[in-house]
Amino acid sequence: MRYGLLGSRAGDISGDISGDNHGDNHGDIPGGIDDGSAWRAAAAKAAAKAAAAAATAAAAAAKPAGLKRAESTADHRLNIAGAQHPPKAAPSTAPRVILATRQPAARPAIDLAFGRLTLCAAGPRRSEHAAFRRAARRVHNRPPAPASVAWRLAADEAGAARQAEGARAKLRRVSPADVDGARDRASTRYVRGVRLEAEETQRFLAGLAAPAAAAAPPAGQEMDAAVGGTLAHIACVRREFARARAEETRAAAEAVRRRAEAEAGRRKAAAEASRRQAEEAAESSRQQAEASRRQAAEKAADKRAAAARRQARHVSAEGLAWADAYRAQYAALQAGVAARVRQSAALRAYCFRQRGVITRSVGQLKDSMAFVRRVAQTVGDVVEEAGRTHGADARLWMLNLAAKAVVRQAEAEVAVAPPAAYPLAAAAVLLAQRFAELPALLLVRLVKKCPVCVPAFPPREPGQPADAYRRSIGYREQDEGVLESEALYAERMAGMVALLAALAQTPALDGRANPVPLALAWTWLARMLNLPPRAISPLLVLTVLTTAGTALAAAYGRQFAKLMDTLEREWIPGIAADDPAAVAARSNLEGFVDEYRRLGVLRECDGRVIKPQ
Repeated sequence: MRYGLLGSRAGDISGDISGDNHGDNHGDIPGGIDDGSAWRAAAAKAAAKAAAAAATAAAAAAKPAGLKRAESTADHRLNIAGAQHPPKAAPSTAPRVILATRQPAARPAIDLAFGRLTLCAAGPRRSEHAAFRRAARRVHNRPPAPASVAWRLAADEAGAARQAEGARAKLRRVSPADVDGARDRASTRYVRGVRLEAEETQRFLAGLAAPAAAAAPPAGQEMDAAVGGTLAHIACVRREFARARAEETRAAAEAVRRRAEAEAGRRKAAAEASRRQAEEAAESSRQQAEASRRQAAEKAADKRAAAARRQARHVSAEGLAWADAYRAQYAALQAGVAARVRQSAALRAYCFRQRGVITRSVGQLKDSMAFVRRVAQTVGDVVEEAGRTHGADARLWMLNLAAKAVVRQAEAEVAVAPPAAYPLAAAAVLLAQRFAELPALLLVRLVKKCPVCVPAFPPREPGQPADAYRRSIGYREQDEGVLESEALYAERMAGMVALLAALAQTPALDGRANPVPLALAWTWLARMLNLPPRAISPLLVLTVLTTAGTALAAAYGRQFAKLMDTLEREWIPGIAADDPAAVAARSNLEGFVDEYRRLGVLRECDGRVIKPQ
């Protein structure tokens, strides 16, 4: 019979108390460990576990004989090697220690692996296994138990099997009760042997532990060199593992950082590319917009230049700017004073009454300086009264009504009788000497009603109706919305041009200078001669020369003579000879110039010198 000390799992220390497995009885300790505290401590723990195994075997002996085989096996933890040997433990790297006993057949083998020791019974030899299995098959007449079922028969049954095999005698059939009794007795004897072996092992281990307790080595020498080297190697491995793990962690962190940097670089590059693309698109759009703006500006400039070239045939740039200034004054007058007058019912009614006084007074003018002064005084008193009673707006509005009445009188009377322009201009000059705002208001009204006072001949727009164009240049509607004829239009325009010339040539009155300068008539003549002649142009030039020619010749001398030469050689030949409306005016103008050439002076217009009374 064999007994052994086997490890319970991988890493535990297993042993076999058998002289066949471990050679002679010299008690050698493989692994080079012959002394030390580690294996002594492990031996002490092995003794404790051996005692526990003996107690378990004793408890198994006290079980009743009729218990089932599986229950007996589970309670006693006995492995009788009938089907197969117990499973071997996984190989351990810990040092292996073999303990030699005094009995060659019961030498325990102890594996020190973390101080674990397990005592178990070794089964019979392989030949005994086979013999007993054959005996059991004859006795019970049933197949043997599976390899996983623990062997539970007693040692005497194994001996009986061996005797039966040696004598080759047939066994008689026995009853199950006899078999159970035999098993019970065999288990009792088997356990007794196990108990004795365990007690002997305990005593042996106690003897080994006593010298170690008596002479304990110093604390620094408790671990031998091999174990210390192993632990040092383990520590080194752990440090190397920790270093490798740290290196891997660092490498992983570095890889993550590099990936993050690469991703950040990629995003930055993408953002930079997007920014550059956006900037390029914005620059392209800006350049396109700038090119479009330049093209539009060039087109607008070309249009303005073309319009200026076309306009140069209709009005001079200086004349247009001069007229625009007075048109702006008229717009401001209408938006300011006129709007406030219309908003006040009392002021509106007062201005309406006083307008009648002004219109009647201007309409009664005669070729008499005394009468001219009386009309001017009456109108001036109305204006001053309006300022005193109703404020500055009423005063300015009365002056506007006076200028309007003078221009309307020129349309109605001077167009028929040109000499009537002189007393009308004299009365206006007297009022202008008294009220400084009146000259500008007279010119505002003349520019509004008579474009040729600039002079300007606005062209007809493409697609513009004839009546609309005529209204835009000053044609007046007669009864039932019918526009006046060209002859009547020319007479009215000539009357207002005569008023302009008469205002400019009026000398100083009562010792005060004329607020309307003579240069106004000279400028008008120069602008007119710089424009291509129209059908109405000869009549207008003749009207200005006959009204203010004497004063212009006296003031400008040789310049006036040059102007007459230009008129004769260049301008008059440009008048259309096939236009019936211009033929008579051209003939009259040529006769006036011929008379100037023949006499050397201009014939003074009738009525230029106003009678005193």
